[in-house]
Amino acid sequence: MQIHRILIAVPQTAVAKLLRSHLQQWGYRIIEIATSRREAEELYKITQPHLTLIDLSDEHPEEGVAFARFVRSQKNVSPFIFLSYTPDRRLIELIKETLPAGFVSKPVNAQLLHASIVLALHKHAAQQPTGPALTLTRGDDTQIIPLKKILYLEADHIYVQVHTAEGKRILQRRSLTDLMDQLPAGDFVQTHRSFAVNIRLLSRWDNKFVYVGEHAVPLSRSRRKEVLAVLSGVAGSA
Repeated sequence: MQIHRILIAVPQTAVAKLLRSHLQQWGYRIIEIATSRREAEELYKITQPHLTLIDLSDEHPEEGVAFARFVRSQKNVSPFIFLSYTPDRRLIELIKETLPAGFVSKPVNAQLLHASIVLALHKHAAQQPTGPALTLTRGDDTQIIPLKKILYLEADHIYVQVHTAEGKRILQRRSLTDLMDQLPAGDFVQTHRSFAVNIRLLSRWDNKFVYVGEHAVPLSRSRRKEVLAVLSGVAGSA
C-alpha cells in the first residue's frame, strides 16, 4: 500500500498540528507544516507531495489562492483541498479558477476531511495515463493526452493544434518548439516548420509527405534528409 505524502499549508500552528494528528492516525505521512506561502512553495518543489491542504485564512485568503496557482503551474500537479470558513462570492471565483480537488469548511470535520482526501487521491490516480503523456491546458480545462494517441502537431501563427487519434483538435497558445521540448525525441520528429509527427504511428512516407493513417503531413526540403534518416532508423529497428 502506498503511503501518501501530504503537505499542510496552514498559517495557524495550532490548527496545523491538529490536522497533522488526524492525518497521522489515518496513516498518511506528513512532509512538513508550512506557515507561509514562500515556505509552502519551497516544500512543494522539494518534496512533491501527493496532496496538499491549503488554508484560506480570514486575514489573507489571497495567499492561499496564490499558492494554489503556484501548484497548478508546476509540471507535476498534485491535487489540493482548500480549508476555509464560508467564502464570499469574490473568493469563490478565485478558488474556482485554480481547479481544487475539494473544499472543506472550517471548523474542520475530521470525517469529512478524511473522505475528501481519499476521494481526491483516488480521482487523481484514476486520471493518470498508463504510459507517457502530454498535459495540455486551455483556460480552466486541463487534459492529459497519452502520447500514443497524438497523431501530429500543426502550428498556426501563435497557436498549435494537437491532432489526436479520436479526431480531436486541441488548440494550444504555445509555440511548436515549446511543445516539442516536452515530447520524447525518439517518438516525435519535426517534418516542417509548422508540423511535427508521431513517428510511431506513421504508415508510409515519400519525398514530400509523411502519412499518419489518412493524414498527409508536409515534409519540407530543408528537413527531408534528417527526417528520412530518423524514419529509416525506426523502420530498421522494427
